[in-house]
Amino acid sequence: KIEASGDRPSGRASHSAVTDDVAGVMYIFGGSGSHFGYTNKRDLCEFCFETETWRVLSNPLEDTPSARYGQSMVAYGLGLYVWGGTHGTNYPTDMHRFDLCSKQWDYVVTSGDLPCGRYRHQAMVKDDLMYIVGGSGIKRYGDVFTFHFGTNIWRKLLCSGTDLSDGRYAHSAVLRDGHMYLYGGNDGIRHDDLQQLALDVR
Repeated sequence: KIEASGDRPSGRASHSAVTDDVAGVMYIFGGSGSHFGYTNKRDLCEFCFETETWRVLSNPLEDTPSARYGQSMVAYGLGLYVWGGTHGTNYPTDMHRFDLCSKQWDYVVTSGDLPCGRYRHQAMVKDDLMYIVGGSGIKRYGDVFTFHFGTNIWRKLLCSGTDLSDGRYAHSAVLRDGHMYLYGGNDGIRHDDLQQLALDVR
């Protein structure tokens, strides 16, 4: 156990985390506290691996981004992008970017094939694209979308390989050599399968 110093985040679950290997830090955002779904967080915290110190980068009073859990967060360039999640009763589709230079949140106006709101999905970055797959909201989802960081355009991919029409959430997923590998998750039952999706458009 690391006895970290600084402004340690409060206990939480279903938050999101990414690392910055160049800066030597980890960022965590959101999640929900002990009264799950009723103590949602919107703070963004940074942990420095060298000094083992926490600090709060942002904890906005206004609802940008709103407190949530089960969202995704990815790093691209000098920004952190937060999408999806839930407040407990609804599923926001807004995109927010935290500028690591100005330490400010910006609302990102997007267009294209906007995904339905969801949480417990997976998000990955390759080149200038973020990929999201699956998740759960008003129903389970097994679809795949890309978000282009340069144009802010969403695009739905019709992937070949595996039928995820029953949806899948709380899974893991990685990208490799033009494929997405998806392990486990839930579509009413918990799975122990490894699925491969080809990221070409049919």
